[in-house]
Amino acid sequence: MIKSVSTLGLAEYVYQKCIEKNVKHIGHTKIQKLLYIIYGINIANDNHIIQEKPIVMRYGPVFESLLDYIQKHSVQDLEKLIDSRNLSNSEESIIEDVIEVCKDWSANALSEWSHERGSPWDIVKQKSTKWGEVMPDDLIKNYFTNIIKK
Repeated sequence: MIKSVSTLGLAEYVYQKCIEKNVKHIGHTKIQKLLYIIYGINIANDNHIIQEKPIVMRYGPVFESLLDYIQKHSVQDLEKLIDSRNLSNSEESIIEDVIEVCKDWSANALSEWSHERGSPWDIVKQKSTKWGEVMPDDLIKNYFTNIIKK
């Protein structure tokens, strides 16, 4: 199924939900990791919430369009985006759950978690010497399927 949700639109929605839930310290790394977790859980449920795939970067999985946007603007500027989202109730529920579980995690803790041995980031990084490699959905799906089962 082709989604009409852009990465930036999803980031804006997640940022707004974080504000609503009084999540502290919502910076670039934290928003990237929240999107990655949301993406991973959706992939594990055979749903492509966005078309963009995460890439391997120094501080973990990153969505390049969000990286580019934040480098030119700021995380707070996500509030200024107007994006016509079309999220299902299931997708909204996953977003709410991820924010609730991760709201007290620091950006550093989320980054360390995404680097764990055997994670999709770790597997791709071990196979490549350059940053920016795409993280395959099958690795992400297997990893998050195992997390969901726990």
